[in-house]
Amino acid sequence: MNSETENVNKKIQEAWKHVKPYMDNESTNGELREMCKICEAWYGEEHNYENCINKPCFKFWLAYQYLLWLASWE
Repeated sequence: MNSETENVNKKIQEAWKHVKPYMDNESTNGELREMCKICEAWYGEEHNYENCINKPCFKFWLAYQYLLWLASWE
């Protein structure tokens, strides 16, 4: 794995740590919930997102959350 990939993965993990406590709040994960409802791994409102941590769609959402957080400091 190259250093750029490792750096991005660290940022994705940072985003996960930041949003994890708020995953039950629809204002935090409303877009994610809508996206996940069409996934075969979705099992409803009590879905455990930790099971999705390695899915590309979830990583993409976490990367988006990281960018939103970063933009809030600009």
